[in-house]
Amino acid sequence: VRLSSRQAFFSPLPFPQLEGFAATASAPVTQAVRHFRVSDKYCKGKMKSNGLRENQSADLNTLTHPLVLFSISVLLINDHFLKIYSSSWLTGKLSDFAGVFFFPILLSAILNIICKSLNLKQSHIAMTAFGFTVFWFSLIKTIPFFSHLTENLLSKLLSYPSQVICDPTDLIALIMLLPAWRLRTISE
Repeated sequence: VRLSSRQAFFSPLPFPQLEGFAATASAPVTQAVRHFRVSDKYCKGKMKSNGLRENQSADLNTLTHPLVLFSISVLLINDHFLKIYSSSWLTGKLSDFAGVFFFPILLSAILNIICKSLNLKQSHIAMTAFGFTVFWFSLIKTIPFFSHLTENLLSKLLSYPSQVICDPTDLIALIMLLPAWRLRTISE
């Protein structure tokens, strides 16, 4: 006799001393599963049973989207291999485009986790993350003080020497905020 996984999970155990335990243990599990399904269905933006708001998990899901993972891998490969062995204007722009694509999504996810007790709207947190990206990227690409400040902060944070070039032509990479925002809104 083959049992389905549901039948096998809720079937009585072959050990008589554990029969009472199985009966009492399966009822709360069934209720918890029903509650989780109902809460997932009806609590958009409210707290779920696992402690994360639905919009927080949307931001984290966006971070695992193939395009975001691809942009992170492009940035890493470009910064750690291509710039070393074949540095050109293209490798500089490639890092900027990849970084501007994933950074606001990462920042939005981090801000959501940090600000979860404040119950802020997801759209406000995301707009703040994207706005900060525009503001800071513009500063580091146009004002040498902010370029050096960011370079020092990144070097200390990553324990790896980093280099931030002050180049106003890199502002063209801000165009990547449009597909990043679109991806983020699709994932909500």
